[in-house]
Amino acid sequence: MKDSVNEFVINATFSTLTNVNFDLKRFVQMLKQAQHIKKSLKAELGAVVGETAEALYKLPDTMETMLSDAAKAGIMYDKSLNEDIRSLKETLIYGLKGMGAGILKCRSYKLLLQGTGRGDRRFQDGR
Repeated sequence: MKDSVNEFVINATFSTLTNVNFDLKRFVQMLKQAQHIKKSLKAELGAVVGETAEALYKLPDTMETMLSDAAKAGIMYDKSLNEDIRSLKETLIYGLKGMGAGILKCRSYKLLLQGTGRGDRRFQDGR
């Protein structure tokens, strides 16, 4: 399960970059997959002390309700949050999205090089 969760997180973070095609139905499927992963991890890990509102959130059944809940994920939802903390959180989120994009790009480049016969050596010795 660990590998599938890692793959999902990488793909999900990349999919929300501004230059990526926004397909609402695809995002609904990803949200459902995220809910399933969260449920599976909770079952595997057992009770967790101090769960956050995000961890306790249950995905609604309809797209309309999902869209109305979307404001809760926005950066300005918590008006009481200190602006420096808000800025730091947003910077970290964009950093994670960039890492997701970088991982996917490196994988694509590696596959491209492997097709030329040059990829294996370069990626094995770190060049």
